[in-house]
Amino acid sequence: MKKKTLFATVGAGLSLALAAAAFGGFAGVQHAEEIGATVTAGTYTYDLVTNFSTYASKWTNSYMAHTIASTALGNELPAASIALGSANKQSATISTMPVSKASDNSFTLSESGFVITGVEVIVSQWTTKVPAIYVKEAGASSNNYSGAAGLTASGNTGTEGTTGAITFVGTSVTSFTFGNTSTNQIGWKAIKITIAAAASFGTLKSISVLSPANKTAFEVGDAFASTGLSLTATDTANVSKTVTSGFTTDYDAHVFAAADLGNKTVTISYTEGSVTATATYAIAVSAAPVYTHDFTTSADACFTANYNVAGNVAAGEYNGYKVLSTLGWDLDAKYSESVTGVEYYSSALTLGTNTIVCNSFDLVSDIFGISDNYAVTKVVISIAGNSSIAGTLSCTVGGTALGTQTQAVPETQSDIVFSSTTPAYGAIKVSFAQTSSKGVRVYNIRVYAEAGSGDQHDAYVFAKKVEAADGCVVNSALVTEYNGLTSTVKTMADAITFNDYATAAIKTATIPYKTLNVNVATKVAAISALGGGAGVVFQMEGSTTVIAVAVVSVLGLLTLAGVMVVRKKHN
Repeated sequence: MKKKTLFATVGAGLSLALAAAAFGGFAGVQHAEEIGATVTAGTYTYDLVTNFSTYASKWTNSYMAHTIASTALGNELPAASIALGSANKQSATISTMPVSKASDNSFTLSESGFVITGVEVIVSQWTTKVPAIYVKEAGASSNNYSGAAGLTASGNTGTEGTTGAITFVGTSVTSFTFGNTSTNQIGWKAIKITIAAAASFGTLKSISVLSPANKTAFEVGDAFASTGLSLTATDTANVSKTVTSGFTTDYDAHVFAAADLGNKTVTISYTEGSVTATATYAIAVSAAPVYTHDFTTSADACFTANYNVAGNVAAGEYNGYKVLSTLGWDLDAKYSESVTGVEYYSSALTLGTNTIVCNSFDLVSDIFGISDNYAVTKVVISIAGNSSIAGTLSCTVGGTALGTQTQAVPETQSDIVFSSTTPAYGAIKVSFAQTSSKGVRVYNIRVYAEAGSGDQHDAYVFAKKVEAADGCVVNSALVTEYNGLTSTVKTMADAITFNDYATAAIKTATIPYKTLNVNVATKVAAISALGGGAGVVFQMEGSTTVIAVAVVSVLGLLTLAGVMVVRKKHN
């Protein structure tokens, strides 16, 4: 124990109407109130208001991580530190205490010989939007408390709220986390803790998982990690303590391979003295994506150094961009007003800004097929919106919805997963629609697929060859292969549609993109009609597309035969 001079009654440092949320203490706890007393079991208040101008003198009005030592709040307090994940010093509204949005914060007691048995957090409301306050024991998988009494939608800035008295069940708690899971700001006014003398730990009897590792889902190629794993160790007298290090697992240093696919059990071993105890937790190992398009690297982003295109895109108008990748992607974006093009940041493909709304976009790939993996089972899009994002994302493969559609786009970067136990074939289409958003950013797209089989697989394998074929070049091998398909596969293939280049000029342009929607039967007929080697000309005419095929015979006689198809322009 430390001898500390108490300059005032413990807990009396709070002002600004804290009496309304006075902490009644926890049953059976003695308060250390005498001047000059040694720190003992009791209730202490860490007032974040009184000395704010001093300890936050170098803070800026921007959300950053800050750590506050207990000595900055008063020398009479038990040694501790408060780590704020994202807080700032406001120049207006709330300027007398730390303010934060969505962030995880922690309180760590470092006073030797003591543990935390209870806590209460007092907050100050920022606006009429109620934040989502929580408090939980460090390492716990669920919150001990959520919400804050006194905060209401009718409250004004400065309205005080409190989490109420929370009693921790554990006998070895020395830290806890608290925070705000919403984007609504909150002022952190004070933290009250109740401490008790720590019981000494005897002979180890057992361990249990207090909180699983941060990562329990792995993919083939990932290295196992147990970061974040914490245990509760119990001795023969049922005294418990939290263990966050010093244990091993049977998967340490393991790199997952195809043989590891499926659900696995991790065994943890912890030794203290001559006793070793074990516990387990579950993990899952799945296949790795067969394809990843990363918009954060310039080499995998676009044909141009950035996404800006000369000239303005009128409000409400779509403009197409061909994205560079082993799997071609065409991008159509629609805006609320004129823009100079699509912006590219080193961190993402960015559509729209804080002032210009991206009303919608479509990202459409070529027919999917990577190393014979044509059967798509899952598509993951890493995406985020700017502030106040309100939009949804959907994903189809070959026109078939993949899993749950119209998923909400979050404000912070997150993975949105579309998956189905029934594989789908064809081009992948990722569509965004705003409901009152601003800009939106796409970081990467990951595709999981299996090696297909059967008639449908064979039809799409052939369709991808047709899609990749140059419609202006004789390709007798392709025509021969088409004629050799079984009737079932040919019928399936004929109906498969894909986007193609409307003109030769667009195909060879700096930023080529596909706007012509055709099917396999049409393109094969066009290539077949070339015969002596004349070319196919794709022409755009208003809202319709005409494919005209001119054929010159080998005898020098001019003949006109071919295929004329009028289809509505898609995208």
